[in-house]
Amino acid sequence: MHGISVSDIPVLFPEFGFKISNFNTLDSTVDAITPEFLDKLSTHFFLNHKWLKTGDRPIQEIFKLGYDFEAIYEFIVNFQPTEDMFVIAYFVAEKGIKFVPAYDHGSNETVAIIIEIIHGDDGGAGLKYSRFLPLYSGYWHYYKTRMMIKSISLLLFQDQKLIPQKGLFSKGLSHESFRNEFASKIARSNTWDWHPDDYIFCNGQSLQEKDAIDARRMHDYLKEIKFYNKIIQMEKSSFIDKIESE
Repeated sequence: MHGISVSDIPVLFPEFGFKISNFNTLDSTVDAITPEFLDKLSTHFFLNHKWLKTGDRPIQEIFKLGYDFEAIYEFIVNFQPTEDMFVIAYFVAEKGIKFVPAYDHGSNETVAIIIEIIHGDDGGAGLKYSRFLPLYSGYWHYYKTRMMIKSISLLLFQDQKLIPQKGLFSKGLSHESFRNEFASKIARSNTWDWHPDDYIFCNGQSLQEKDAIDARRMHDYLKEIKFYNKIIQMEKSSFIDKIESE
């Protein structure tokens, strides 16, 4: 699911001195895999180290659950893409979710964000492969989750590289999905059905947008608590200039 074959391992992890012959048989593969290699593999591909060693799930740990935006902010701001790197953000919503306010403004449906980091995207002859990070997962709440999604999307707009944002609907999505499946499978097995602008931003341009008055109220609240101040300190753009002028 990451575009990696056995023959790519010596190229991807040259520090271990692997040869293709190290992976010819089960015995030679077991001999080649060291604790140090498992550490490197789990860190690089965002895999649960315990799952690699024993098979105990979850396969991948979600970076953040709930509404801890500060940790996600620090991760995105400190993320340093390289020249051969391309990033896509998948906003995944459980199929059947109602983006409009429910009676209690909350529901049991799940929303998640998966980051795909594509290496070797500069057109060169180097190894091309992807890594998938389950960045965020939370139950849909019309105000709290929507503010979280909006905030993350704004940060992605301000990254050093333009990061495409794709909206997917996934049947049966839950926190447990990442326990039993790779994030790559969730991202790639669903079609691009919506864009965060459609339901989250209410930008006045989408036929799917919901409750523009409430969107304006939330936007004003974010300005009141000076949420945009940190973002404005990042690289300037026409998007941020528009926010400042409103």
